[in-house]
Amino acid sequence: MNDSHISGSGDLRCIYNQTPNSCCSVTGEDLVRSKLDAHPRVGCRLESRITSKVLRLWRIFGGATNRRAVQAGIAPYAIINATKAFLEDIIRLGGPDANVLCYKDPATFRYLELLGRMFPNAKFIHMVRDGRAVMASSFNETGETGDNLKVWQLVVSRLIRECAAIGSSRCINVRYETLVMHTEREMRRISEKLLKNISLVNRSYVLLNV
Repeated sequence: MNDSHISGSGDLRCIYNQTPNSCCSVTGEDLVRSKLDAHPRVGCRLESRITSKVLRLWRIFGGATNRRAVQAGIAPYAIINATKAFLEDIIRLGGPDANVLCYKDPATFRYLELLGRMFPNAKFIHMVRDGRAVMASSFNETGETGDNLKVWQLVVSRLIRECAAIGSSRCINVRYETLVMHTEREMRRISEKLLKNISLVNRSYVLLNV
C-alpha cells in the first residue's frame, strides 16, 4: 500500500500493548498507565472495545480484494481514511485533552501491521510477558490452560515480527518482568520513544494497549 494515498500525516505517536488478553496483569497495566498518565503532556484512555471491531470490518469491506468496494471507488483508500478518522475521534473524545493521548485496547494492537501503514508516524510499544506467567494467570482464571500457550506464542511471535518490520525507530518490545524490576530505567526508555520531539502545538495520539 502506498501511504501517500492516506490523508493526514499519521499522527498516532505511540501504541503500547500487552498481549494476549488472558495474560494481562492488573499490576502491570496500572503501573504503565499511571507512569505515562503522570506525565504533564500525556492523557491515557481506557479501551472502548469499538476500534478493534471497526478494524475487523475494514478487513472485510475495505481491502483491495473487495471487488464491489473497489469498483465503487471507496476501497481501499476512502475506507482507510474514514477508518483512520474514526480511530482518532474515539481516542480524542475518550478523556481530557492532552498533547499526547493514550488509548488502551489489546484487541486493536493485533492489527499492528495495518496500523503501522495507516499511521506512518506512529510509534509502538509492545509489552511481552513471560509465557510461564501467562499460563499461570490463565490457569488461575479458568482452571485450565488448553492451547493458550500455543496461541500466546503465535500471537506474540507475529507481533514481534511485525514490530521488527515497522523498525526500531517506531516500535520497541518491553518485557513485563524487566519493567517491574527496573521500572525507572524502562520508563525512561519508553518515555524517550514516546515523547521524543513531541509537538507543543499539534496534538499527538497514542494507542495504549495492555
